[in-house]
Amino acid sequence: MGVAQQDEEEMIEQTVQKISSTEILDATVINHNRRTQLSKRDVKQNGYRLLPFYFEEPDELLEIRIKLKKPHTIASVKPILSPEYEIDGEIINVNEEFFRVYLRFTNLVRTNTPSFTFAIWTMDGQEILQELKFLPYTETRIEMADHTYRNKTLYVGEDQVFDLISNHPENIKTDNLWKESDGIFYRIANEQGKLQLHVMTQNSRDDQLSFRADTYIPHILADTLLYQTNPINLTFSVKSSRLAFLGANQKEITLTNEALSEGVEIEIENHRNLRLQKTYRLEEQEAKGGKLMAELYTKARLSNNRILCELRPYSTHDAATGYLYIKDGDTPLFLTNFTLSKPAQIQKVSILKSGRNWSTNLTVNPGEIVDLRIEGEELDKSYFKFAGTDEIKEDSLLNTPTLHEVRIRIPMNINLSEIPIYDHHKPTGYSLKVQEHQKPRKFDFVTLEYDDQHQYRVDQIDKNLFYESNIRDIVLSFNPALLDQPSNMNGKQYLEVDVRVLNDRMQLTEIAKIENFVVCPDDSSPRYQHYDKSDCTASSLRLNDYLATKTYNLEGWSRIEIKVKHKRDKYQDTIQEKKITLILSRRYNFDIDVSFPAGLLVKRFNEDDIGGLGGVSIAAMAQFQFYKKGTIAKLQPYRIGVGSIALNAFNLSDDNTDRDLGLVTLLSLHPLYKPGRKLSLPIYFGFGYLIKAETWFVMLGPGIRVSI
Repeated sequence: MGVAQQDEEEMIEQTVQKISSTEILDATVINHNRRTQLSKRDVKQNGYRLLPFYFEEPDELLEIRIKLKKPHTIASVKPILSPEYEIDGEIINVNEEFFRVYLRFTNLVRTNTPSFTFAIWTMDGQEILQELKFLPYTETRIEMADHTYRNKTLYVGEDQVFDLISNHPENIKTDNLWKESDGIFYRIANEQGKLQLHVMTQNSRDDQLSFRADTYIPHILADTLLYQTNPINLTFSVKSSRLAFLGANQKEITLTNEALSEGVEIEIENHRNLRLQKTYRLEEQEAKGGKLMAELYTKARLSNNRILCELRPYSTHDAATGYLYIKDGDTPLFLTNFTLSKPAQIQKVSILKSGRNWSTNLTVNPGEIVDLRIEGEELDKSYFKFAGTDEIKEDSLLNTPTLHEVRIRIPMNINLSEIPIYDHHKPTGYSLKVQEHQKPRKFDFVTLEYDDQHQYRVDQIDKNLFYESNIRDIVLSFNPALLDQPSNMNGKQYLEVDVRVLNDRMQLTEIAKIENFVVCPDDSSPRYQHYDKSDCTASSLRLNDYLATKTYNLEGWSRIEIKVKHKRDKYQDTIQEKKITLILSRRYNFDIDVSFPAGLLVKRFNEDDIGGLGGVSIAAMAQFQFYKKGTIAKLQPYRIGVGSIALNAFNLSDDNTDRDLGLVTLLSLHPLYKPGRKLSLPIYFGFGYLIKAETWFVMLGPGIRVSI
């Protein structure tokens, strides 16, 4: 065994081990008041334990109960989506005893052993994939339709057609191949949804035919799997044809290029009137002027009382539509019958992925299960194989002359870039293109971090972020270990980051656009060795590397808007997009304020009475403004400042004894304040010391405020 082959087998074994049933303690399936338990009645097949269940309709809703080992260590159980089944509701934990799920298999007949795959998430965050395999069974019966079986007469060499009826027609195998039973030939076909029995005899005596039809899904009888229906016993009255019938050793001949150019050797029955070294015509009609279907050249007489001939086919013929007449010129001499068919021709190949529609885009991803539909002509004679894949079902439900469907699994460790489609080991010219997973994953793998102490998972940020200090840097970090898991492959993530910086007046001051940032899965990915890592970038992104004005130089109430999104041209699915707003908030602000209090009531501590209303004063203050918590740059309606005030400053008369200069601590209320307004009408309350009067004082009154 070569080293490469050995490594490949080891990778396959590792992949298979990721999905197992080791954590399943027991399982029960319930339908139609039937209950089957795995621990009491399992079927072992190909090394697997199968849970059998009887069904009457292929799309029945099943109740599945699963008991797991160590239930106290389980955080949750999640189903793995698959085109094999539809899930009704969710997996429910029933009283810590078992997990219950209702599911409906999309088509039981298409997969002999359907399976339900689910993921166990443990308390420590470990994911364990489990697979529960089933064995559906039912009793399939067939009968002859009375209206076609009334005439039980057969003519030698004639293909007689009878209708069949069945309780499960979809479970009957119809391979269109002739089978022989003591000189009588029969085949079961599906013609436009109808089951038909074709019978042809070469005996000149009354014949009997006994047969069972093969089935896809078995019936269980006495613990034995039976892949057949009930027996059918028929008796026919056989009559000779007017012309001698010469049977051929081949029932079907394909008009390949080789057959058309070189002919095909066949054997036909000997007859005393059949001459050697002579060419005969084969036509579909007894009368003159028939279309030439083939030429038959008799070469030699064989010891088994047959004639070796060379057949040169020219056109197609269906044995079910009538005889072939062997003619010498225009004179019919004998009858024979076989099918002359075209070779299989593929006209269209489509694939169906879970949750999507049929598509001619033949791109598949490692680990996927896809349905493949091949459309064309004469496909019922084809035997398709797909290099490097696992065919889930060898016998396809849909295998007609014009349509062939099959379900295949793309191995997780596949090394091929293309999967050729072969027909009988010959290339068809069609292939599936293997492409690495490339789905936009939600941003749970992206973390926003600033100042080494604040971390947020990007997909969980649902509101503005406030920070009261200057930010040294903002970092977007990425966790590549989350990108690829056996049950959820996403592949490389192509990202764009748009950054906008706005000042406290919502004016745009800077824009930065970071393109072509690629996050690649790490070595824990099952496909790590297969990714092209030439465009992979660093695992983190620092915004200050892209900003002219660094984050630590931004003023208070500046905004940093960060938009993270997937590159639209890299994905077929809907991309993820997240906008984050980080606001440099402040608790207070310091500024210089000049105002003109008027009509102040001033109480000097060296006087008993409160003086009258004063004139216009001038106050120059260094003051603090306070912001409302939880708002964006919205001020409280009060200020506190320290400065000086010139009382009655504009009264210049000589007898103005109230004019004075004071040092004051001033509280101002601004009930009508609006942001951006330079002029306002505050109410003042102050306490201070008058220099001229050499006394302490308090004051109260309105004023006019001008903001510098």
